[in-house]
Amino acid sequence: MEQEKPRDQLFAELAALQRDVEKNLEVQEQFIRCFQFLVQTEEEPLSVINHFPCPVALFKEEGVLLRVNRVLIENTNLKESDISERNISFLDRITNDNFTMLGAAEGVFYGQTVYLSRLPELLKLFCKGWYYPTRDDYHKALFFPLPDGEGDIRHGAVMLLK
Repeated sequence: MEQEKPRDQLFAELAALQRDVEKNLEVQEQFIRCFQFLVQTEEEPLSVINHFPCPVALFKEEGVLLRVNRVLIENTNLKESDISERNISFLDRITNDNFTMLGAAEGVFYGQTVYLSRLPELLKLFCKGWYYPTRDDYHKALFFPLPDGEGDIRHGAVMLLK
């Protein structure tokens, strides 16, 4: 039987883990600031999001897709022309299992950043129909605002993570 660790050692480990959490949050904030800056300064935001190896979407209010990267297109039945020709909203497919995404997407327009985990079948939310077969590789989502040069938030970003 494994011996229990002394209480002081457990508290020391907990404090070390808490410092790691803080460091990760700082890295996340730095990443988001850099992403926001690049999107603000690039002529075409697609040039920024296509550098990511995970699905990324830029969206307007109501979850209407503005731009999606090539990884999201390759893993769903979306086409680039669908984004410009139609009002496709990933929020139209919200279910009880991923309901927290609704609040996260809305919160972006109030300046909130939200990291969600344990989400099922995220790619299905971005498909044109319910029955397109997708891999269930992504279970986390990072939502954050994309303010313009004057600080107004007209768009949000969502990154799907494994």
